[in-house]
Amino acid sequence: MSWQLSSSTATLSTSFWSGVLDLENPQNGLSLESDNGLKSNLFPISLMQTPATPLLSECFVRQGDLIVVYPQREGRPFSLQLDYRILPIESHIQSAVTTAANPLEKGLLVELWISLQTYLLDTHPTIEMDLHLNRTSAPPSTHPIAILSGTCPPSGLHVTYFVDPHDQRDTKWRHHDVHHRATFFGHFMEKGVIRRARLRCLVTRMPVCSDFIADQYQQLVESPLPLTA
Repeated sequence: MSWQLSSSTATLSTSFWSGVLDLENPQNGLSLESDNGLKSNLFPISLMQTPATPLLSECFVRQGDLIVVYPQREGRPFSLQLDYRILPIESHIQSAVTTAANPLEKGLLVELWISLQTYLLDTHPTIEMDLHLNRTSAPPSTHPIAILSGTCPPSGLHVTYFVDPHDQRDTKWRHHDVHHRATFFGHFMEKGVIRRARLRCLVTRMPVCSDFIADQYQQLVESPLPLTA
């Protein structure tokens, strides 16, 4: 599986999933569709204090990663880099629920790195991500910031977002019914500093057990930082 670039559009194709990313409009997210027609939008990134259509600086594929760069400009006092990668799903957790979902073969695991930088002396950059999910009872509430799990209306795809433990202090969630907003950063950042956040999203057609989700989070905790970090 690999990303394909055509102008300002990136596409993804696997055995069971296809995806389209409009690079000029990251707020639309990665439009994902399964081979049986179920749809979802992953990582809809909104850029605060910026015109509706960000100016795209460059985009390229490197070692399987899709890297998109938006330059600093008036109305956005920082440059933004988004790095998307598709990861294999691995787990030793077994349950009747998870076996029925068959996530190792038919699931999808996407990682996103958000990187900010500025040439100004005093900024407070903020990135937001707006999600629509019917929250589920799994995983346990011991990770209120780290994990958000639910189903996507109206398709019913099961989606779980994970926030790297190093980035949870820079992440705030606001929940209202099916609307969930994650706010990243928002603190003082000076010239020359690079600030990053790492997220993962697990997508399955059927629910998986809470132990499987907890195991996926633990794998994120134990995983090394990517070379592009």
